[in-house]
Amino acid sequence: MCPPFGVEDAVEQGTAEIGHSTPYYAASKNSALHFFSAIPFGMTAVETTAWLRYGGGQALWDGIYAERGLKPFYSGSSGVQSAGWFKNPIESLNDLSGLNMRIAGLGGEAMRKLGVNAVLLPPPEIFPSFQSGAIDAAEWVGPMLDQAFGLQKVAKYCYVPAFHEPSAALEIVVNKEAYESLPAHLQAVIANAAEASSVETTAQFDYYNAVALKKLKEEGVTFGAFSDDVIAALKTAVAEVMAENAAANPAFAEVQESYNAFLELAKDYATLLKEATFTQRV
Repeated sequence: MCPPFGVEDAVEQGTAEIGHSTPYYAASKNSALHFFSAIPFGMTAVETTAWLRYGGGQALWDGIYAERGLKPFYSGSSGVQSAGWFKNPIESLNDLSGLNMRIAGLGGEAMRKLGVNAVLLPPPEIFPSFQSGAIDAAEWVGPMLDQAFGLQKVAKYCYVPAFHEPSAALEIVVNKEAYESLPAHLQAVIANAAEASSVETTAQFDYYNAVALKKLKEEGVTFGAFSDDVIAALKTAVAEVMAENAAANPAFAEVQESYNAFLELAKDYATLLKEATFTQRV
């Protein structure tokens, strides 16, 4: 066992040879790791997978992890997450200012610019902190896991989608020395197990989020979206956060260039598909 944010450290040190986590939990070591978990207003799960596999993302990830003696494998995504649970409606920027909120990643940095006291609590501390009033609002994942954590017992307003996590990638991380000591067929077992996990994980979230959403609505939860003025302010804040991180860390800037290049391609295609597909579906 290791602390929730210490998986990569344990694997790097050889305390464990393999672990399961999400890269941005180790972003204090290198802020570029955010790109391999979630970027505000960024790629979906499918787009992230495409960038990693075909757009050069995996090579960048491998290079960053090699500096710590680690080998990363993508192992799925929670898909589009929820923006957060609130005890009162969020109708304007004023409703966010001064809130103590559990929120992860670069989204937390953006929220701070809007006057939110953003804190990153490990998963076991989210519900008790929310219930006790130590935090006023909380984001965790999405309907399935939010329901399992009991967030609907504390608040009845849930905002979707998550501006900060349009997807949140998971990883299997292996001690590089231990991995390279394995024969090729066992290295292939790890790679194929990670790939199988990625398919299973994403499918589970898509299915059980839909099931949980129905139940949460029946329990009286109101689902809504942030207003246009809140979204506009968040986009401005996110742009500032991204520029600050790129200026502070060359690795962040390098990965950002690759990420944004594919994101621009993906956005055009996604817009075309959305306009056609969802109109036909309705």
